Amino acid sequence: LWYFSRKIKYPFLGLTDLVVLYAPIGIFLGRLANFVNDELWGRPADVPWAVKFPNGGYVPRHPSQLYEALTEGLLMFLILNWLWRYKSVRSRTGTVSAVFAVLYAVFRMSMEQFRQPDAQLGFFFGHGSGNFISRELGRRNTDSASNMAATGFFSALFTGLLICVFGEIFL
Repeated sequence: LWYFSRKIKYPFLGLTDLVVLYAPIGIFLGRLANFVNDELWGRPADVPWAVKFPNGGYVPRHPSQLYEALTEGLLMFLILNWLWRYKSVRSRTGTVSAVFAVLYAVFRMSMEQFRQPDAQLGFFFGHGSGNFISRELGRRNTDSASNMAATGFFSALFTGLLICVFGEIFL
């Protein structure tokens, strides 16, 4: 995107603002494909909507792919496009991109609680890899789930701010 924005002489963050408006559609469809293909299933669950996946050992599991499709896909699409309706948001280049980064991190961190860790990665100190990475980004004394979620939120917020600052200074 950076190269393309330079080539067509269009602001990089302006282009990313346009791209992230529709990226959640791809995320939504990708997560639905994960569900249909029996990939990336959730942790064992006893909720009424639990699903038995053939590759998951026929144990009832959270349909984490659907949770992610709804939050990272549909909900994020609706929020970003609702924000885009406001001229004040459109006039601040990079705002929608920053909101995308923050929302994606927050939603991903939230949904990671329901997802079975990847077999090749497993747990890191009792947490899935996504939570562990977010936790390490904020590296504070975070022992409770609420502190861990707050750390993920603030690291996502910091990432979003870096996008805005980088765009204002260098582009």
